[in-house]
Amino acid sequence: MYTSTILVGGEHLGTIEYPNEAGNRHVVSHSIAYFCQDCGEVWARIVSTGPAGKQGKFFTTHLPCLHHNDGGNIPGSLLGGMMEQILNDLPLDAARREFELLIQKYERES
Repeated sequence: MYTSTILVGGEHLGTIEYPNEAGNRHVVSHSIAYFCQDCGEVWARIVSTGPAGKQGKFFTTHLPCLHHNDGGNIPGSLLGGMMEQILNDLPLDAARREFELLIQKYERES
């Protein structure tokens, strides 16, 4: 089983599990650290492990934390860039958090 554990600010938001199929290797071949270029904080992580329990090396994605705005992404959202591919697989707590961030964005803009 391949797993991806979602951590935001130290809070565990769930784990995504993928069967041991060759097509899933690209999804969880590495772990991701979410880095805010404004404050330098690593504000979230997706820690991926393979079937043997080996953790994937970390790569960084540069997305704003909750306190900063880059003008294009929702601050604090895990889904910027290429991560929309995991939207349907998000655990309930992570999906709820993304929904709340989206609602907050629209409330600020209206």
